[in-house]
Amino acid sequence: MDINLSPYHQSDLFDTVTDLMAVLDLEFRIQWANRAAGESVGEDPENLLGRYCYQVWHGRDTPCEQCPVQSTIRTGMHHKGEVESPDGKVFLIKSYPLRTPEGELKGVTEVALDITEYRRAEKTLRRRSEEQALLLESVPTQIWYLTDVETYGVVNQAHADFCGLSLEEMEYRKLGDFLPEEEARVCREGNVKVFCEGRPIRTEEWLHDANGEKRLIEIVKTPKLDGNGNVEYAVCAGSDITERKRADEALQHRLEFEERISTISHRFINLHPGEFNSGIRDALALIGQFVEAGRAYVFQFHDEQQFMSNTHEWCAQGVSPARENLQNVPAESIPWWTKKLKNFETIHLRHLDDLPPEAENTRKVLEPQNIQSLIALPMRVENSLVGFIGFDAVYEPTEWSTDTVSLLQTTGEIIASALQRHRFGQELEKTRRRYQGLLVSQTELVVSGRRSAQVYLCE
Repeated sequence: MDINLSPYHQSDLFDTVTDLMAVLDLEFRIQWANRAAGESVGEDPENLLGRYCYQVWHGRDTPCEQCPVQSTIRTGMHHKGEVESPDGKVFLIKSYPLRTPEGELKGVTEVALDITEYRRAEKTLRRRSEEQALLLESVPTQIWYLTDVETYGVVNQAHADFCGLSLEEMEYRKLGDFLPEEEARVCREGNVKVFCEGRPIRTEEWLHDANGEKRLIEIVKTPKLDGNGNVEYAVCAGSDITERKRADEALQHRLEFEERISTISHRFINLHPGEFNSGIRDALALIGQFVEAGRAYVFQFHDEQQFMSNTHEWCAQGVSPARENLQNVPAESIPWWTKKLKNFETIHLRHLDDLPPEAENTRKVLEPQNIQSLIALPMRVENSLVGFIGFDAVYEPTEWSTDTVSLLQTTGEIIASALQRHRFGQELEKTRRRYQGLLVSQTELVVSGRRSAQVYLCE
């Protein structure tokens, strides 16, 4: 059936349109085509007339499945859809019904837009987006977006897992919806800074993880600026630095501890004998304060290790001294304690309940002193036990680290050596005085004898 087109349709107007335009009869034959339609297949539009559209543009012998033109012919309504040509091009096709003045469907106007590049770009963008999503989900770093100072955007799985929440419970929600009040406040402070200053900032924030443990998270918050320099959103990347922080603190703690030990060692070298006891107490104070003990002390064995006495003691403010009540303690009265020390074992009680049943006598000595935790380290000289140095926690239970215990052992060795030198010095002084006394006595005897002889001779 021929379709008579008006001069308006036959004008050059449609040849200026870059979209492919054609008029088809109800059997899909081309009745008219604009210049763009002809150029799409390298032919003059006149050469397309009478040919089937599916043959010209798709190289088919039958109409295309899902073709909008078929739908318009079938329903008499406007339709649109995407159709891919054999050469891989993608067209967005819109079909419009053509009717006679009486309303009878006589044909279809087809408008096709080549969207190949658009779909390729969209596919590339989608692939990149999927790759980025895969990358974000595969890295252990916690990553999330902030749409403003109060609101989360997209969240990666690592951050959701850390918080123990699903992505849906975090994305596009306010901080206060899933963070404790104090944590939300700290986060908000950093967010305000990055949104106001428009520059990357680095913060360290203590946050509870999924197990309820507080972890230190180092967060870099980077703003995304628009053309006017305003912050559109901020990207946050967080790493758990708890262990690194603890290692740094442990190293700093060790360095400070070693410095105190060095100070003690130098003081003992130059200490006057008359200042020895005060020097020991100063050393106990220096170390006791550093390890946050309530009481620090030195016990020395005597009378062939049958007895032990608290010879030196330091107490923190508010802690009652115990030295006066711990003199001449029979070693056999606390056999478990004594055996441990004689075996050169460190006694580290995190709580008095750690004492075994056979240490009941030891418990009776410790409980009146309000001891929560303690550590006692044997002091020996030339493989002989001379006493022990101890530290008590009296306010709350304390567990001293292995590193701290090692440094306390070094402190005990220094004090043991100082005690030994002091004891040798005292014995040497006694010997000197004794021989000096004998020398004086012999001198007096000689002088007396000479005088007697002189008298005898005179007589």
